[in-house]
Amino acid sequence: MRRLSVLLLIAGAFLGGWSAPRADAASPAPRLFFSDLESGPKSGNSDTSLGQTAGQDGVIVSVWGAFLGQAQGDSKVLVNGAEARVYYWGDAVSPYSPANLNNGIQRMQLAIFQVSQRARDGRGEITVTVQGTRSNPLPFTVRAGRIFFVTATGRDGAGGAWRSPWRTIQYGKDQLAPGDTLYVGNGVKQPSSQEGAALMVRRSGSPGSPMAVVAYPGAQVTIGSPAADAINGYISDREGPAIHWTFAKLTLVGQVTTVNMRTGFRLVGSNISAPNGSAADGTVATGGGGSDIAILGNEFANCGNDKSISLYHVVYISADRTDSGARLPAVTNREIGWNYFHDNLANRAVNIYSQGTRSSFLDGNSVHDNLIVNQRGDGILLGWYTTGETWVYNNVVINAGLGPAFVDGPGSAYTCLDIRAGHDERGQGGTRLHIHHNTFSGCGWAQSDVPNETGAIAFVASQNYTLDVHANIIHSTTPYVIPEVYTNRKDVPRRDPAAFSHNLWFGAGPEPGFDSNSVNADPQFVNPKAGDLRLGASSPAIGRGAPVAEGSRLSHDFDGRPRPSTQPADLGAFQRAP
Repeated sequence: MRRLSVLLLIAGAFLGGWSAPRADAASPAPRLFFSDLESGPKSGNSDTSLGQTAGQDGVIVSVWGAFLGQAQGDSKVLVNGAEARVYYWGDAVSPYSPANLNNGIQRMQLAIFQVSQRARDGRGEITVTVQGTRSNPLPFTVRAGRIFFVTATGRDGAGGAWRSPWRTIQYGKDQLAPGDTLYVGNGVKQPSSQEGAALMVRRSGSPGSPMAVVAYPGAQVTIGSPAADAINGYISDREGPAIHWTFAKLTLVGQVTTVNMRTGFRLVGSNISAPNGSAADGTVATGGGGSDIAILGNEFANCGNDKSISLYHVVYISADRTDSGARLPAVTNREIGWNYFHDNLANRAVNIYSQGTRSSFLDGNSVHDNLIVNQRGDGILLGWYTTGETWVYNNVVINAGLGPAFVDGPGSAYTCLDIRAGHDERGQGGTRLHIHHNTFSGCGWAQSDVPNETGAIAFVASQNYTLDVHANIIHSTTPYVIPEVYTNRKDVPRRDPAAFSHNLWFGAGPEPGFDSNSVNADPQFVNPKAGDLRLGASSPAIGRGAPVAEGSRLSHDFDGRPRPSTQPADLGAFQRAP
């Protein structure tokens, strides 16, 4: 098997060679991307490690962002109007962020802090101020709930379920009620397998009051193993799945499905792997259905191996399937954002797909701001049953569709982006795919001997969907578009050429004729050999897009820099720094 080594050098070269940007006059305003917790109590925390009074203040929260500078001078975090006590403020690297999101391509920073007793109750917001400049807000609600701990010196059952610290995660999570948060410290005993998973969650939180398992600041917490999956949200066939859980800043290892996600699950800032994964499933999967699922800021590496079958993927977004009875209810609001996928031998990094004649439609998907490097199969698939509004934007995909073929045959296609979306019942107007400001480079498997399966993008036109493809950079020496799928054959619906505009195509000859206002020139990346696909000073992609509305989902680039709202934006995932 051909070794996927083109960008393995990046991890080593960048880990020691890049430092966070200073928050000076030339830097944009601080930008917050996401948090681990979106709600929690403002009191009841027994931690005194920073000199605080036991029980006086609330939950410990982490936020990831860019241009955060350092916690000095007048830099501060406000939660619902009150200044928070800071545990850590710096680069998003281990041990504070098990997902290495400060890797030389991504440049994220992290702030960890405690909600103050003085925070206002109810809905509010988190903001960060750096040298007098305030960030965008993230939502946060101060509500009721309890705070517990698991430590290496704790005792399960000591004093009853109302006291902690406890000794094992299994015991601690079984004491939680809706709204409770469990922090896990260093040296906690590795959970043993429970009915196929190391951590079976058998209770449910509620909307707005999830239950949470989070690593304590700086703690390294591993759940699962290559012989046992990590987390499964399951109660029983009669009671249904466990729902509304948050898992954050953990190291999660699985045999096949490391995390099986359900309604209201948030998986944040974790390092996730499944070195032996091979099944019709995913390292992280939503096969049990459910809406309101968030997969944010995780690092996925070592998922799958050279024996994995083509049906095994890194993130598999699906739902319940059936061929009989009434149509199952649609699921919606699945967000996959700010993750780092690299060096995976599973087929696709992000696979959104379902099947069955009466299954759930997969509405409301958002795949954005992800970094995908060295992917065996497609970088992103928008497959059958992907319906409603789906957004794919600000993604950087480097060397995807590398091959080789799988033990059970070809993996459908080898591309950066594979589109096979829609469903006959929804019709073309019922599925709209927005593909904006992505940068795709090094797509396809040049050695493939199967016709029409390798290229930069596959638009399989046998399904019903409407395209909206603008301001992307496609840099590829394999075909820009797989030939069989975007043609004017009589059996293929013609698509509106206006669906494509202002894209840059380079490396495989002239741009496709269906793209209007396109660019066919070298994008002049800063350092493509090292994976830096930011735009050089003379790039023809600068100023070739359209203005971007302030406050829209496209208003900021992959790095968190603002895009212009009154003049043409740059093409691709990166806005050129002034």
